Formats: sequence, structure tokens, C-alpha cells
Amino acid sequence: MNSELSVSAAYWNKLHKSSWLNQKTRWWQCDAVLRHINKNICGQPLDGITSGDIALLKKRYPGRCFKKAISIGCGNGLKELELIKSGLVAHFDLFEISQASIEQGQQYAAAAGLTDSMSFHQTIVELAEPARTAAYDLVYWNNALHHMLNVNDAIRWSKEQLHVGGVLYINDFVGPDRMEWSPEMLRIASAARSCLPSRMLRHPVFPWRKLPVNIAPVDIEKVIAIDPTECADSSRIQETFRNYFKNGLILPTGGLIYHTALNDVIKNIHEHRDSSILKLLLMMDDMTIAQGLTQYCVLVGDKKQVSLEYDHEE
Repeated sequence: MNSELSVSAAYWNKLHKSSWLNQKTRWWQCDAVLRHINKNICGQPLDGITSGDIALLKKRYPGRCFKKAISIGCGNGLKELELIKSGLVAHFDLFEISQASIEQGQQYAAAAGLTDSMSFHQTIVELAEPARTAAYDLVYWNNALHHMLNVNDAIRWSKEQLHVGGVLYINDFVGPDRMEWSPEMLRIASAARSCLPSRMLRHPVFPWRKLPVNIAPVDIEKVIAIDPTECADSSRIQETFRNYFKNGLILPTGGLIYHTALNDVIKNIHEHRDSSILKLLLMMDDMTIAQGLTQYCVLVGDKKQVSLEYDHEE
């Protein structure tokens, strides 16, 4: 494991052993935000972080079960577990660099009685190396592709892994590298915060402190020091996907408001008492999608040809 991945693995090991994951400070911990995102993915405000993925895959591929699937950077495998439970996937090969995440995932698989359907591997996948054989019916990336150091290698490798007729499914962050928000993004996110009542700007850990109204640019060096893989090449995901899957589906799912403006703020938003405020904020988020400022996307491509070069026929 190279030095960058070693630092990243240590970070995620520590995170999974901390109490931070139990803090409701991020968009994926807010049920209302998840329902909003799922509606943008599949047209239905479904509960759960993978429900939109499942509904969209079932709609596009009715009656299909992907016999063999692979996921890189699976974390604890809970997302992939839901695809298996839904009947969409028979077996997942799961790759993750954090041992703590793998141990947690193995426990979840055992509790669900699906140990035989989930094979965890703590090894590095050589994405730069050509695949020897096409081995999978589904390659699934869920908020892990943005950690890849070279997005072109990762998407090319993903296509190589697929049988003809196989599917690449990506649900991921596609925003600026290292979260280097543009001045326009900072202006819009800060404007959204400025509309919030003061009680919503309490610091989630130190409630006597206030979160800033004006969101400052990210300290890129600090991001790299914490996790060198964080958003390393994320800005190229959409363009690279389109190069390999010209007619693939791209669904922007937003994020400028729920990810940037509401980071940490979400802890102070009561989903029922503050539902009208949250609804307005998510409407604002959809408006930023129309401005081309989405931070997240779902991308779905079908491998229709044997050729692994940039396809202008797909």
C-alpha cells in the first residue's frame, strides 16, 4: 500500500472507531435530504441512502439480477448489502482499505445471513492495469470514485471488468478537486446560511460557539494531510464517464446547499419542526442544479460492445 493510501486507511480506521459517525452533521444522516436526493434519482422520495439506486436499477433493468458485482471503496458494505437484500445482486466482491470498516461489514453480513453473498478484500485494486478478463455484471461505485487518484484509470478499468451487457453504476461526488469551491459556490452557500435563524448556526460539538455565516474556502493542504485521496480527481468524473459511455445516463443530484451550506448545520435542523425551512433549502439546491453547479451525480452506463477504447457507439 503506497503512502497516500496508508494515510487514508489510517484516517478511516480511526473514524470508524470514533463517535463522530453517530453525530448527525452530514447530509447522508438526514432522512429528508435522502428522500429529496432519491426523488431526483428515481422520481420517488424514498427513505434510505441506496433506495434511489435500487429503484432506478430496477426500472432500467426490470426483472434482472446481477449475478456477480464488484464495489471498490465499499466502506462497511451496508449500501451493497441493501442491493443484495433487494434481489438486484446475487454476490458482491467488496474491496476496502480500512480493516475497521471490513470488520464492521462482515458483522453486518453475518447478522443478515448473507456472509456467502459478500466477499470482503483488504487489498489494493490496480486500476491502472488492464483487466485480464471481463468478470462482472455490475460495477458499483457509491461515494468512493471521488477517492480514486486517477478517474480515467478507474472508469476505464470499470468498463473492462464488465461482461458485454454489464452495467456501470456510479453515485458519487463530482464537484471540484479537493472541494476547492468556486467563488460562485461560496457566495450561494453563504447566502443560504445567512437566511437561517441563529439557533441553526450552533456549533454541533461546542454549542456555545457559532458556525460562520460566510463559508470560507477549503484549506486544500489540510484536506490532503487528513486524507490524500479526498476528491483527488473528482472534477473529471462526468467528462470521463461520457468519453467511455457516450449515451450513458447522467442525473445531477445537487449538493451545493445540502452538502456545503448545511455541513454541520444539519445537526440543528429538526426534520419535522423545521420542515418548511428544509423544504425551501432543498428547492434552492435544485435551482443550483439548473445553474450547472451540482456536486453529486448518478451515472449509469451499459457495456454494449467488446471494444474498450473510447466508444462513440454506446
